[in-house]
Amino acid sequence: MRQPYSRSEDKGAGEAAARAQPADTEAVFVTHPIFRAPAWGSLHPLAISRQAPVLGLCEALGWLPAPAVQVCAPATTETLTRFHAPDYVAAFEAASRAGLAPVDVRTRFNFGTLENPIFPGIFERATASVGGSICAAQQALNGQRAFHPAGGTHHGRRDRASGFCYFNDPVFAIQTLLDGGAADPLLSRSRRPSRDGVEAALPATRALFSSRSMKMAAGPIPAG
Repeated sequence: MRQPYSRSEDKGAGEAAARAQPADTEAVFVTHPIFRAPAWGSLHPLAISRQAPVLGLCEALGWLPAPAVQVCAPATTETLTRFHAPDYVAAFEAASRAGLAPVDVRTRFNFGTLENPIFPGIFERATASVGGSICAAQQALNGQRAFHPAGGTHHGRRDRASGFCYFNDPVFAIQTLLDGGAADPLLSRSRRPSRDGVEAALPATRALFSSRSMKMAAGPIPAG
């Protein structure tokens, strides 16, 4: 009998994020320990804990056998700057470490606000969201189904936070699929809000967004 996913992960766990899973693994659950941590303060709409209860419930029910779980590696600065402006990434990391954003930085980059607050671990959380989407895309390229519940920060702009989103992880998922040779990546979301950040980043990329079931596939867009 497979053992459930353990909360204590070794430091090298993220290095396995891109490996293909065993043939008997039906799907891959992508996560990171940072998603268990309290976030967003007390006044933000996302302050209600969601990731930790979901992980705890799935573990309690035995839904997360160890081979089905991938602990993603947070995105590096080199990866982040494939899309995001270097000065934005540097300013965001500095504000996260300091626990606040100076007025000029807040005005320029739109973080440190009620909409996009600075709280402990926010930079690590945002980089893990990007790393998780890259991992999920890599799994799709390997023929696996991947579920990354902490992804979907689609409002993030190249040099500005927006709509609770600091980095735009769907952009990196699309880049990963295209780098892997996927034609016309198919991305779908459980809701249908504006995808302004993604559309601004990849205006020439054909991508289909549907209104149900957040999933990722590395195949062509179906005809019709």
